[in-house]
Amino acid sequence: MDKVLDKLGIYELVAVLLSGVCALGTTYFVDELIFHLGISQHINPDDTAIFLILSYLFGTVLQELGSLITKSITNKNDRLLKQALDVNRANHYITAIELAQISALVQSKLHLETTPDINTVYNYCKHSGGNSPQADKDQSIAAFSRSLALYFFAIAISVLLYALSTSYLCFLFLGIVLFAVALILGFRSTRFYKLRYAKIVRQFYYIYLNENNKIHRDDAP
Repeated sequence: MDKVLDKLGIYELVAVLLSGVCALGTTYFVDELIFHLGISQHINPDDTAIFLILSYLFGTVLQELGSLITKSITNKNDRLLKQALDVNRANHYITAIELAQISALVQSKLHLETTPDINTVYNYCKHSGGNSPQADKDQSIAAFSRSLALYFFAIAISVLLYALSTSYLCFLFLGIVLFAVALILGFRSTRFYKLRYAKIVRQFYYIYLNENNKIHRDDAP
């Protein structure tokens, strides 16, 4: 099992496996507290190998559903990318000077007659040295938060419906808390996706500046 875990990348470990572990563990807890379906009796959480396999499968389903929701709703038409590189927002992730110089640089590199759009700027930066371990880490955290946001939203709805249908209003508060956790995780996911976009663009820009400065220093008499 240790060898299998070693072969998994950070994205698979955090966004898929860890989210599955958290979701499956929470499912055991909620079932014991509310639903009493005996899930822990049918699936023994003490069996580490089985628990990790089921967690990975659970996490994979959440990741794929989350990815579908992101593409069709939250990041439709590259909305998150546009927000991340919008210098007019109050809490902007990149300055107007940086974005202007990056756009001019990409325009020059691609020999474009007009200023490139945000998507072109980002894609060029990403595939020209802008990606980094930190950006990959942000992507993993964003996907992890997205999967758990989806899970907690589903479990919150289930708890709320159960509380209303059975008149166990004592569980109504728990359902509201779970829904609040889902919202917090959703906001956290979008924030880290925006941070990743901005870091990739900025990373490319400052690597380019450092390399040019090095060339100028080497050429100096």
